[in-house]
Amino acid sequence: MSFPSAVLEVVSYEPGTLLGSNPIVGARELDPSSGSIRMALARQGATTVLTAPGNFMIVRFRVKQGAQVGTYQVSVKTFGLSDERFVALPVSLPEPAVVQIGPVLVGDANGDSAVDYRDLAMLGAAYGTRQGEPGFDARVDFNGDGIVDYRDLAMLGANYGKTS
Repeated sequence: MSFPSAVLEVVSYEPGTLLGSNPIVGARELDPSSGSIRMALARQGATTVLTAPGNFMIVRFRVKQGAQVGTYQVSVKTFGLSDERFVALPVSLPEPAVVQIGPVLVGDANGDSAVDYRDLAMLGAAYGTRQGEPGFDARVDFNGDGIVDYRDLAMLGANYGKTS
């Protein structure tokens, strides 16, 4: 996968559900300077033919401080699947994702260009949670530290009532 490293930073990347709940991770490489991620996965144990939809990999990005407003692409460069005998299965690459970066108003958790009671309610619902816990909402973790707390509330409060 490639991404614009001058604009986006990877917060996390992990296996998705396509190959089961506990796939074997053969390679897991991030090169933030060149904007590339590489992951090789294998199913573990007895498997069946893939029929259910799922995600191969889940990547979370954060827009870098000072990123230029614009349109950018995140794309998968290569992707392959094989059977248990390592015979390649036909797959097609997904279309690149288009990322629009515009002026950001810190505290606008729901993306409606206003910091108001709706955003405060979202933060209140997740207050006191940590990443990985039930109820955690990354949209209200404004400082990206994995905890929804008074720091995030202060950031929302600094822009409360503002619109972009």
